[in-house]
Amino acid sequence: MSQSAWLKTSAAVVELGVSRATLLRRKQDGYFQRGDHWISTSEKPTAALLWNIDACRQQMARWRGPDVTGHSAGGAA
Repeated sequence: MSQSAWLKTSAAVVELGVSRATLLRRKQDGYFQRGDHWISTSEKPTAALLWNIDACRQQMARWRGPDVTGHSAGGAA
């Protein structure tokens, strides 16, 4: 794992400028990978998640925005 900052979800959403729902949805959709972008503090379903802020920023930089018609152009380039 890298030496970048690992933050709990509440701090990560502030640092990344996204909502909690967006962050967790992107994780669920596979844009963020366990071990690279996030880790769990235990195997319990209620365990806290820690986010690698630098790795998440790099991944988010590859996301595309909506096309000129306003429709989503997809999550990743």
